[in-house]
Amino acid sequence: MSKKILTIILFSVSSSVLSLSAPEYSTSRSGLNNIDNFIDDLISYENYYEGFEEKNNIHVYCLKDGFSEGSCASLNYNDRRNYFIGKIIEKNTNSRLLSNGVSENTLKFRSKVVDTIKALEESFKTGGAEQKKLFRDLKRTFNKNKSKVSDAFENELSALRKYISSFVSIEVNSNIKSAKVYLDGRYLGRTPLKTEKIYPPNKHTLKLNKSFLTKKVEINLLKKTSFFIDLKASKGDLVAITKLENELRDKTRKIEDDISFDNLKNLISAKQRSRNFIKEFKSLELDNEEEKLQSLKILINDYNEEKILNISEKILSSEDSLDNLIQNYNQLAKINPSFKEKRLIKLYLSGQETKEINNDINALEVTENELNLETLSDGFFISIFSNPEKIERNVISQNEKIGQYLSGTRQIPNGKYVIAKNNHDVAYNNYIIAKNRADASSRACYQQGSFFEQLLCGGIISALTSSSEAIAYEEAKDILERTPPYIDENIYSEYVYGETIVKAKKSQIVNVVKLNIDKLEEEKGQISFEKADTFYIYTGLHPDEENPPKQQDTQEELDNFLTQSVSSLKVSKIISKFDALKEKTSKSFSSLNEVNIIKNKNLAKNESGFFNKIFSFFWNENSDDRELNPKEESELEIDKRFESVVQIKTLSGGSGTGFYINDNLIITNEHVVENNTTVDVINFYKDKFVGEVIKVDRYRDLALISVSKKGFPVKIYKKSFLKLGSEVEALGHPVGFDYSLSRGIVSSTRKISPPFASVNLGEVEYIQTDTDINPGNSGGPLFYDNEVVGVNAWKRSYDNQSRPVSGINFAISYKELINFLE
Repeated sequence: MSKKILTIILFSVSSSVLSLSAPEYSTSRSGLNNIDNFIDDLISYENYYEGFEEKNNIHVYCLKDGFSEGSCASLNYNDRRNYFIGKIIEKNTNSRLLSNGVSENTLKFRSKVVDTIKALEESFKTGGAEQKKLFRDLKRTFNKNKSKVSDAFENELSALRKYISSFVSIEVNSNIKSAKVYLDGRYLGRTPLKTEKIYPPNKHTLKLNKSFLTKKVEINLLKKTSFFIDLKASKGDLVAITKLENELRDKTRKIEDDISFDNLKNLISAKQRSRNFIKEFKSLELDNEEEKLQSLKILINDYNEEKILNISEKILSSEDSLDNLIQNYNQLAKINPSFKEKRLIKLYLSGQETKEINNDINALEVTENELNLETLSDGFFISIFSNPEKIERNVISQNEKIGQYLSGTRQIPNGKYVIAKNNHDVAYNNYIIAKNRADASSRACYQQGSFFEQLLCGGIISALTSSSEAIAYEEAKDILERTPPYIDENIYSEYVYGETIVKAKKSQIVNVVKLNIDKLEEEKGQISFEKADTFYIYTGLHPDEENPPKQQDTQEELDNFLTQSVSSLKVSKIISKFDALKEKTSKSFSSLNEVNIIKNKNLAKNESGFFNKIFSFFWNENSDDRELNPKEESELEIDKRFESVVQIKTLSGGSGTGFYINDNLIITNEHVVENNTTVDVINFYKDKFVGEVIKVDRYRDLALISVSKKGFPVKIYKKSFLKLGSEVEALGHPVGFDYSLSRGIVSSTRKISPPFASVNLGEVEYIQTDTDINPGNSGGPLFYDNEVVGVNAWKRSYDNQSRPVSGINFAISYKELINFLE
């Protein structure tokens, strides 16, 4: 058992001890429990009497040490309990146990116990083999003298009560408020402090502590219980000041010998610790403040902020590695607010129209118009341009699968009931046969013999009626009653559902130009950021499908993946990846889609158009712009307008036409994209990519799609009216015939309510034409010469009397298109 800590809790325990009675010696379970509780109370008062401390007392020592190893392993708890009782008897040699008139037997009892205890302690130290015999002798001695042992307990309890009654309270104060108070190493509280009566009137060690001030005194609670400690007289402040002065001198010598980032960081940290110390010193209102702190303040001011800033910039300007430079800046910014802006780095960020670049290193940003190589005197210049994100969505497979679901239940005969019924019938027959046999024997038995014989015969017959046949019958009957004759059978129905597996990928190219202005060394490169995933989309899947697919994704989850950013474009991440890229081989570049690190060491500050070359480098040389890298035309002459037209497809099977209105925006009908956030787009050269639906107008039936693939925008007609009879042409993909052209005339310009709208929100202007518009043409352009005058939308196939008509086709007017885009 471990010793209890002397706290306020101990006071309540002490009060309970004062009301206890001494246990009677008994070897019964309750008697031994009472003795154990009494021993626990004695052990809890570590200062109660000498001889019971751990180093001298076998029982207390083994409670802490345990039984796993050492001498304690051979001792059981009963033996150690008897040893402790012997120690109590040994301590009470001057009690009434040995008072005047004590018998010779009592003297012999005491002498035998004391001798046995001494022999046991010697045996414990040397590991003697006679321990077991000594413990047996001690136990026999107690059992023969139970009353004498109980008298020793009574005397011990009286001594304990007297000891507890002598406890005193302690009061501590100091000329420093809220100083921590420790008594014999135990925390008591903060000054001013007054405790309960829980401390024995002995000698103790009292310690007070506040910040760097510490005072330790020896006290005797028998003589005095109230103390005032002059903590200000402690020499802790002088010791702390000397330590800080030596540290500052050491850090100063190191920075003078070696101007490095680590030495500067250590010096700044030492200065900050010294400032914190001075602040704490003043808050304590100590004597002779100016005199004590004078030397420390001189050392702090020796390296002022301007001097440290100059050293910092020398360290940073000597860095050839931009990555190391940024790391040093970030670390300096943590210990010195002056480095929040990185003055040696200048950034030109572009590409914000498509995806913003986060300048997380807080470098100085400049615009293209402000750039002048002559004014960039040192450090690094970085130009970062992010290309639009490229979205790819490929359907790996589309399959029909057969599933089944629980559609109902039906009742069928229970096979177990048939078996239970057969077993019951067999058991019943056996029971009847045994019963009839018993009845016959009963009649024969009672017809003869004496009364005693009849009584014996009746017992035999009674045994027959409770035989194994009867027991088997009861068990079979119970099983039959618990077995239903019919059970429910599940009915499963088959159905067909669709599975579409889609591989989705997003990628983004970031172009970087880095210029070391001191060395006039230029580096260019492209960094690829990408993420990919596979989606399993199911249509018509029954909610109670018996074996549902493990992975089920939704169209919404796929769209969210495609519309989220590839990566958080941070300057620090881009530069770090760029520097790592330079160390790889060209083979590694190819495997990572990271290419074109080009070094040019032949730059000159007066080079004409230098920055223009930097900014145009990637767009002009690495872009997939169709104008810069046209594909071969087929043998047949093509209409160049087809290069502006695309096919629009959805995962659900819908299709239509669209056309570019600027480099990265496509117009189509709203009913073509339906409720999809993303759609597949295929251009005239069979390039397939993904577009994000960014704007819709259901009433006008228009939708705007953003794409990463640059295209050839059309020119939109801007005049106030369109002459009737003008020849127009529709471009699109009617009924699956890709890139078809049909020609007709403008029949009329009409303002009517959209025929498929559920509510009337006003009239929409349409261009009526006899140009054939069929399914697949929806969303395509209607050209007048080389200008778009409408977006092909719908046709009328029947009149109001359900009679077929032809040549009545409608396109959404260019005026509605312009209003939608604005």
